[in-house]
Amino acid sequence: MIEKLAEKYKDSVPDGKLVKYVYAAFPVYKVHLNITLLKKKEIGIVEEFVLKLLDINIDEIEKMSNILGIETRLITDSIALLFKDDLVVLLNERPKITDKGKEVLRNSKLIVPEQVSFHFLIDGFTGKALPHKASFSAKEVRKKDFHVLLPDKEIPNLNEISFNDVARLLKKHKSEFLEDTFNGDLISINNIEKSYTMYKKRSLLVFLDKNNNLDVKVFDGLDREVEYENILLKMQEAGISQIPFDKKDIIDQDDAHNDLTQLITDEVIKQAEANITENKTTQLKESAVNRLILEHENLLKNPDDLPEEEVYSKTQEIKILKKQLDDIKLRKENSTRFIETYEHRSILINALKKAKKMVIILSPWIRFSGFDNELQNEIINSLKRGIRVIIGYGIDEKDDSDPRAIEKLNHMKKQSYGKKMIFKKLGNTHEKVLLVDGEYVVITSFNWLSFRGNPNWGFRQESGIYTENEETINQVIISVNERMEIQIENYLK
Repeated sequence: MIEKLAEKYKDSVPDGKLVKYVYAAFPVYKVHLNITLLKKKEIGIVEEFVLKLLDINIDEIEKMSNILGIETRLITDSIALLFKDDLVVLLNERPKITDKGKEVLRNSKLIVPEQVSFHFLIDGFTGKALPHKASFSAKEVRKKDFHVLLPDKEIPNLNEISFNDVARLLKKHKSEFLEDTFNGDLISINNIEKSYTMYKKRSLLVFLDKNNNLDVKVFDGLDREVEYENILLKMQEAGISQIPFDKKDIIDQDDAHNDLTQLITDEVIKQAEANITENKTTQLKESAVNRLILEHENLLKNPDDLPEEEVYSKTQEIKILKKQLDDIKLRKENSTRFIETYEHRSILINALKKAKKMVIILSPWIRFSGFDNELQNEIINSLKRGIRVIIGYGIDEKDDSDPRAIEKLNHMKKQSYGKKMIFKKLGNTHEKVLLVDGEYVVITSFNWLSFRGNPNWGFRQESGIYTENEETINQVIISVNERMEIQIENYLK
């Protein structure tokens, strides 16, 4: 999902460049309230008949017993219950129906106050009260390796909770769920039973312009949320660094140990640089086509407002534009070029889908932020197609990889489809390399299997080089053979 957003909006900021995209954990407060509702309650059949008799001035217990044909004890118990709810009073030791009792008798229902527990969410950015929906705990957020954001609003106290907001959320809840717990009218908010921080998952795209100014786009699913963008940038300007960022080029800060970056020859660099101008022209064309597609898609969001002929015309135009876009991408993909942050993931997925013989992935860290369900499934599918998948990882003894991710890969290796899988911890692995079928290689600063890489680093401008240069590929093969203690040439026969 997030890669598609990155691809779609990469050119959406004027003079800006998409430098990072990440799943972010936006804080919300889960608040449990003790509230009082006025609820309509069915009265018992004996109590109803007792009220009817009292309403026609039959108030002797023996007479009631004879008329109803039940024991006097049941009549006495019923009168006690009615007295407790103020439906009868005792005058001269005889029960008399009250005005409230007459009202209940007309409706055959008793209206009583009842205390219940009700929970909902308060947005940690906007302060808005929200219905309770799926959210993540801090533990789950850590496991999923989301980028955690600080709140702009504090947890509210009782006086800050709006009666109208709670009433609105109760009404919404009752319309969506068929349960009796909250049937009734809110009359008071009594206390906060408990409140704590949870998180909502959103997609965060980070842009950098030529003056090194940051911009962001926030999405809930496919829906853009401008309000969150404004708050995030306001907090950043106020010194609350919600968008930690440091720019880096193809050579990583720890790549002094990375021999593979030295294999990018001057010829490859010159080819990539020569393609910059051409790629800029291509990118302008791609951006123009993307904008037209977006414009047409926005028009078609309300097809009822357009003539039928225009709906058909725009739909056909979108198909043609998308075909043009595919052709532009294909030409761009097959050239030696610098690649941007958002391109890496799609290159990796396509490699696993389209490889004919072998895919090699070197990545210092393996974490579920990058090694997610989609990537796991693509690796499994490649193995089932008979593709040899070779993975090397591990940066040092204090490896920050997720043990569960390591366990998952070891489990794949043990399956019947995992016979062609090589999975090896190398140690001191600074390389970030993707080698496919000996046909092309990507040498980069992007951590293929961890997305964010070292969690102590913030957002980073990941970049790399894609090349089909034969000399570079051969040098990479020699280096990987030595590091992995394998013979790649045997797998390409």
